[in-house]
Amino acid sequence: MRFLLALLFLLPLSVAAGKESKEEKKTSPDLSAVKAAFQGKVVSFKARRITLEYDFAKKECLADFLTANPFRDSARGGFRHDEKLGVLAGEGVGAFAHKGVFEADVELKFSMTSRTPNDVGAVLLDGGGSDQFLLFSLADTYFCKKDRQTPRQHMITMVGADDSGAARDETLFRYLSRSTKPTLKAGKKIDVEVRKFGPNNLFKFAGKKMTAADRYGKLESVQPAFFVLNSSLRVTKLSISGKLTEKWLKRKRIPWDPEEVDDAKPGEIKVDKSKQEPDRGGRGRRGGRGGSRSVEGRVDRVMDGAELTEKERERVKPLLTDYGNDAVAAARDGDHKRLQDLKNDLEKKLRKVVSGRKAKKIMNEVNKQFGSRRGWGR
Repeated sequence: MRFLLALLFLLPLSVAAGKESKEEKKTSPDLSAVKAAFQGKVVSFKARRITLEYDFAKKECLADFLTANPFRDSARGGFRHDEKLGVLAGEGVGAFAHKGVFEADVELKFSMTSRTPNDVGAVLLDGGGSDQFLLFSLADTYFCKKDRQTPRQHMITMVGADDSGAARDETLFRYLSRSTKPTLKAGKKIDVEVRKFGPNNLFKFAGKKMTAADRYGKLESVQPAFFVLNSSLRVTKLSISGKLTEKWLKRKRIPWDPEEVDDAKPGEIKVDKSKQEPDRGGRGRRGGRGGSRSVEGRVDRVMDGAELTEKERERVKPLLTDYGNDAVAAARDGDHKRLQDLKNDLEKKLRKVVSGRKAKKIMNEVNKQFGSRRGWGR
């Protein structure tokens, strides 16, 4: 009798517990698809907001990144896994972009060292595919040369600025915020935080905090990346947190619950307006050697790089100018097939007016000056 009563009392509890576990199972998000999409550790994923962690001691983490070069610099470089040091290593010129496309609501935290602690940091590329991007640079010595500014300033800069003062085919950059302090030491560990929330941006490193609001352009979606500009970078760990765009999730076939409420509160970024660059300041041109990005300017640099004689210049310049105008139009339309056809046609024409060796040298310079600005596709 006592045994029967005990069963009667326990039965409702076990039924209730069973219902509760089923309810939890039903409401618990399925992370299998999103975990399969990334090599990094998926800490959380809710309402399209994701937190990812990377330990670059593991080589497989690099599969979540894409090689990029938004700077159009002729120097070579890139990012690789340094197995001996167990780090992500960047040398020369280039960028290494995370494959995810985020809304203008993203945060990066990473630990880095550099043998040359200048012209390194993070960049937020335009997720929409344009050439515009936000640069968060430590100790700049690259852009300052373009407009004779004080070197080794830390800065937040809009590159590819949408500016009415720009000439045709000219790319401008605009400083949003700069600081000469602190001085960074080679080889010392630096913890960096970069955050974007709407139009406002935060850049923290070595105890320094910089803020700036977007001007001269607007990035509605971004791809976070590391970059080097004739420098070196070593990254050990990275955390990315932000809201992935619906378009990117659909393209990657990653399901999410549209009815989920995003209860995360990233917090607004308060911009110190007194430390913002004046509208008249910080104008310059982007590009190797600091020259104009017009077709004419690029053609001149191709001929200079190929070391053409005056007679060769006379024969080659019309071919390069026609190619340049057509290539710029094709690149603007995203017509990659036409770009390749134009390049093949140009090489055939060059071989009729100069030697094969010289034609090859010219084409190498053409690739430097008229190559894809982003250098990678999504």
